Amino acid sequence: MIMKPRLMVKANLENGLELSLEPETRHYLIHTLRRQKGTELLLFNNQGPECEWEATLVETHPEARVLVHRAIQVARESTLKITLISGLLKGDATEWVIQKATELGVSQFIPLQSQRTVARIAHERWPNKERRWNRIVEEAAEQSERVKLMDIHPPVEWSQLPALLPATPRYLFWEEHADAPARLRTLPPPGTGVTLLTGPEGGFSSEEVQQAETSMGFKILSLGPRILRADTAAVAVVTAVQTLWGDLG
Repeated sequence: MIMKPRLMVKANLENGLELSLEPETRHYLIHTLRRQKGTELLLFNNQGPECEWEATLVETHPEARVLVHRAIQVARESTLKITLISGLLKGDATEWVIQKATELGVSQFIPLQSQRTVARIAHERWPNKERRWNRIVEEAAEQSERVKLMDIHPPVEWSQLPALLPATPRYLFWEEHADAPARLRTLPPPGTGVTLLTGPEGGFSSEEVQQAETSMGFKILSLGPRILRADTAAVAVVTAVQTLWGDLG
């Protein structure tokens, strides 16, 4: 059985609508997947209730045009609304975290520039970076069969963080705790949402951790006896809360 391609489109969808795909999407469908006229597709547009739309590719040149048939109700979004705040990471590590967070059902991603952050995104570079990150989210949503896209917030400094925090239980994961901090599995379910905070390659400073605990309402937690890479830690905490309280496993 050949899987139907799933495509993100930026258009209002309705039965009987015929629309042209964007050039990048056309190239992916026609030249990468080598699909021809008559191919059945699934579309989603990050709008309204959770659904995807059956469609057919009716033209391939000079444009790729599709005919929308009907909506199918689905239930793919996580039952737990997760905000992931992750320290900016070097190289393409942040992009990997964004991809995996999307696949795991995270609702919102906030990149953080803290004291020990090595990677920085200059203001003038952000529009290009935003476009690239949003495309990564779209591709990950297409692959993982999500119909809603993870929201990406522009990079924030530590001082800007309090104003952005959702009104949910907040957990910061820190590897330098002198005592034996609590573990996720010992906590009660957080309800409908949770905020997770993980650090950059150098971790958080003790001053940042203290401020997060006393001024921002974060509970300090441990991921266990091993020290994880920063990108691994971000994905591990999402996986853990989805397994404990969400819809994973």
